[in-house]
Amino acid sequence: MTAHNNALLDALAANQKTTRNMLHEMDTDDVAISPEALSAMGKAGRSLLARVIDAASAHAMPLSEIVSLFASRLYWNEAGGELIMCAELDGRTMCLPIPAEHWNVTVTGQLQ
Repeated sequence: MTAHNNALLDALAANQKTTRNMLHEMDTDDVAISPEALSAMGKAGRSLLARVIDAASAHAMPLSEIVSLFASRLYWNEAGGELIMCAELDGRTMCLPIPAEHWNVTVTGQLQ
């Protein structure tokens, strides 16, 4: 684990009022997000992006690009159930929390 990742986990744990061992990195293929959360994520993501790029470009960015950007680091907060999506923007890590009721783990494969 890199020093940057350790610092990120420490900051997330403090912000989420939990401990690092309650934060679990997730793979984007394992996560499904509700349409309501995606809509809110688009608005919040554009607002954060407007701080580092021009506002017109941020507001014109498609939702799929915002989701892809913030899906670079995903953490499940076991204590509260939130999914925390993080992006590296202008040398800073910015994260968007997704409430527990607005995401789930996808199930793939066949039941036997």
